[in-house]
Amino acid sequence: MSDRLTPMPKIEPVELPQDWQDFLDSIPEGGFKGGAKERLWTDAEDAFLLEARRRGAYWRDICRRIGCNDTTARARYRKLTSE
Repeated sequence: MSDRLTPMPKIEPVELPQDWQDFLDSIPEGGFKGGAKERLWTDAEDAFLLEARRRGAYWRDICRRIGCNDTTARARYRKLTSE
């Protein structure tokens, strides 16, 4: 029976898509304490987020500049615009 087993091929590491890499880079070193909503936003980041969306910027570009993921930025935008 063991002659029918073949060794598993070696799997080479793959490069992550940029949006996944941005997401992983946005996670704090020790992880989130209570979820992504715990991220502290500065007044400058809030102003940039609102102005960039007003001008029609893409979410991926906004997130790259602020240093967060798409979901966190959209949630913050909704919170700012609903107040």
